[in-house]
Amino acid sequence: MAVARRRARETIKGVQIDFVIPKEGSLLWYDILAIPRDAPHVDNAHLFINYLMDPKVIASITNYAGIANGNAAATALLDQSTISDTTIYPTAEQQKRLFVQLEDPPEQARAITRIWQRFETAQ
Repeated sequence: MAVARRRARETIKGVQIDFVIPKEGSLLWYDILAIPRDAPHVDNAHLFINYLMDPKVIASITNYAGIANGNAAATALLDQSTISDTTIYPTAEQQKRLFVQLEDPPEQARAITRIWQRFETAQ
């Protein structure tokens, strides 16, 4: 959404893209950095993750990409326009309407698996 909004602002057509949280609420998204169990260069993966978590680095990424980060030490390094953009950092009132996804019940997990299998096999 952030990239699409930025690109729309750069066009001369006046297209505006915005993001709203429905009054009913919405799923809270989050990013995860993970290292596969069989990764060939685990030490390098740890170095890269540590690099990304450096407050200066992650603040720069947030300011550029318009994607929030969870590093509290980086907040002071963010541009004011980034901090005040509620599509990046929702207000406390908006946050009350956000929720995390819990583990799917077994029957739902099976249904999702069946749907993905049909999709992957083009059936």
